[in-house]
Amino acid sequence: MSRKFTTSSRVLVLSIIALAGLGFAGCSSTQTGAMSEADYAKALQIWQPMAEGGDAHSQYLMGMMNEDGHGVPQSYDEAAKWYTMSAAQGYAPAEYSLGTLYLNGAGVEQSERDASEWLTLAAEQGHAGAQSRLGLMYLNGQGVPKNVEHGCDLIGQSADQGDTMGAYLMGVLYSKGIGFTQDYLEAAHWRQVAAEQGSTTAQHELGMMYLYGQGVSQDYASAQKWLSMAANQGSARSQYMLGFMSLNGMGGSQSESTAAKYFQQAATRGYAPAQSNLGLMYLRGQGVEKSESQAAMWVAQAAAQGRAMAQDTLGVMYINGVGVEQNPSEGACWIQQAADQGLAVSQVRMGGMFEHGQGVQKDMTAAYKWYSLASAQGNSTATQRLTILTSRMSPVEIATGEQLARAFSNGQSVTQMTEVTDQGDE
Repeated sequence: MSRKFTTSSRVLVLSIIALAGLGFAGCSSTQTGAMSEADYAKALQIWQPMAEGGDAHSQYLMGMMNEDGHGVPQSYDEAAKWYTMSAAQGYAPAEYSLGTLYLNGAGVEQSERDASEWLTLAAEQGHAGAQSRLGLMYLNGQGVPKNVEHGCDLIGQSADQGDTMGAYLMGVLYSKGIGFTQDYLEAAHWRQVAAEQGSTTAQHELGMMYLYGQGVSQDYASAQKWLSMAANQGSARSQYMLGFMSLNGMGGSQSESTAAKYFQQAATRGYAPAQSNLGLMYLRGQGVEKSESQAAMWVAQAAAQGRAMAQDTLGVMYINGVGVEQNPSEGACWIQQAADQGLAVSQVRMGGMFEHGQGVQKDMTAAYKWYSLASAQGNSTATQRLTILTSRMSPVEIATGEQLARAFSNGQSVTQMTEVTDQGDE
């Protein structure tokens, strides 16, 4: 398959694409198929003598059994021993499996260089899994010199052989314009290849492409189809997005109860956006029976994960004693965390709290700082309050407030954020 690489493409680090947890089948589980523990026990009686006699394939199978704990106690050390024996004979599947152990530091000392060497040996023999993982290492300069063109070529070879990770990565490369000219149509094609093979990550991302019409015609039904497939495999992001679609009537009638159901599924898995939304729904009695205690519980979990809107909501709940014991100083603490992240509504609240001494010591210069920051984001309430506040401040106080605002802006980029019920997270 001939491909034209863009030599001047952005070299974006793909460390966000972990080698595990992407919804791809493990190297060993796909080799042995569905076998019961009794089957493994019988297989052990056959494979172990052959492995001890030097048969490379049997040594590889022994490595898999030890890695997965089938028929024998799980042991990465034993797995590494058997894979090494098999790989030393040039058996590509074992070279690949040993490379992944070195990459993850399982049963052997973690070594990206050793991982790349074993994966290279397997890739040179055409092992698709080794090609995709080695290609990713070349993209990141992980254990090998960074080489985008070679990395893309390896990933392309892997994808052409039907490797799920390779197909998914091709989708990412085309989507980001890494190594190839950016092409959302190609990105959608490769994500669909991976999605059809069961990758939850590809299913989610393909669903998002259909939801927003990126590389494909916008189609809520197709978006729901792929997101549902990922959600059924436990993808919290997909469960959340299905809730978002239900809440906003995308692809069907609007249903708050269905949205709450999906948010609950994702929230239980620890997904902060869903926890925040679910908390708001309990607070308003939206799709669920109103419960301030449940609202506080879910909002607090999202806030603890750094969700700015949840931090703001929790702060207001503490100030008003809703679902929690009233505690203005605790409320100010949570609201300030959201304000520090650049949430304009929280910055306005902090301005008001410092202006009136609510939960914090009264401080006009601090109030000026927060109003000024929110006003710079276009918040009209902040602009009005800043004008009123300035009329009551001395030139020295105004100068101090401006200095505080500049110091904050220089230390952190202020970004506008919106409530998750208004905009879906990708």
